[in-house]
Amino acid sequence: MQTDSSAASQAEKEDPGFCCKRNVLSLSCRVRDLVMNPRSVWGSILAEECSVRDLYSKFVALILCLPWVSWLIGKSFVGEHILFAGVVRWHFLRAFFAALFLYAFSMLLIYILAWVAKGLAAALGLELSFLRSSQLVSYSLVPAMVGGLLLVVPGLELIWGLVSFYGAYLLFEGSASLCLIPADKRVPFFLGVFFSALISFGMLGVLVATFAPPIVPKIFENAIGQV
Repeated sequence: MQTDSSAASQAEKEDPGFCCKRNVLSLSCRVRDLVMNPRSVWGSILAEECSVRDLYSKFVALILCLPWVSWLIGKSFVGEHILFAGVVRWHFLRAFFAALFLYAFSMLLIYILAWVAKGLAAALGLELSFLRSSQLVSYSLVPAMVGGLLLVVPGLELIWGLVSFYGAYLLFEGSASLCLIPADKRVPFFLGVFFSALISFGMLGVLVATFAPPIVPKIFENAIGQV
C-alpha cells in the first residue's frame, strides 16, 4: 500500500500543469498569482511541463482577447468624447476588423519579442530556450492584457499604460527566477527586452491611430447643426 507521501508525489507527477488546463478558473488563478506573488509563480512555471504550442493556444490566445474585445466595445458602443466633435463611435464592422487585426498583430509581437529575448541571452553568452523566453514575455505582459479591460471606457488609455508598467517588475523577477539569468547579466538582459517591448507596442499604438475614423467631418457636422 502506498503511503500518503508517495501518493501525493505520484499525483504531483501526474499533474499536467497549467498549460494543459484550458478553463477560466485556472487562467484567473494564474493571473492573480502573477500579480500578487510573482516570485513563487515563476518557480512553479519553471517546474511545469509545457510546450510552446500550449502556451500560445491555451494562455496567450485567451488572455489577449481581454484588451481588444474591451477596445471593440469601447469604440463601437460606448464612444469617445472628442472636443468639438462630441461623442464619436466607430462603425461596428470597422472596429471589429481593426480589433481582429490588432489581436493578430499583438500575438505576432509577443512571438517576436520571445525571439528577441532568446537572441539577447545568446548575445550575453547564455543559453535560453524559446519556451522559456516565450513564457517570460507572455507572463510579463499579463498586467497589460488584464489592464486592457480599462479600454472599455475610451480615454483611459493613459491609465492602461501605467498599469502595464507593472509588467517590467514581472520581467525583471522572471529573468532571475524563470530564465536563471546571472546577476551580472540580468540588468542588460532586462533593459534589452524592456525597450524592445516599448518600441514594439509603440508601433501598435501608431497602428491603432491609423484605424481611427476621420474626425474633421464630425466637427463640421456639429458646427453646422449649431448654426
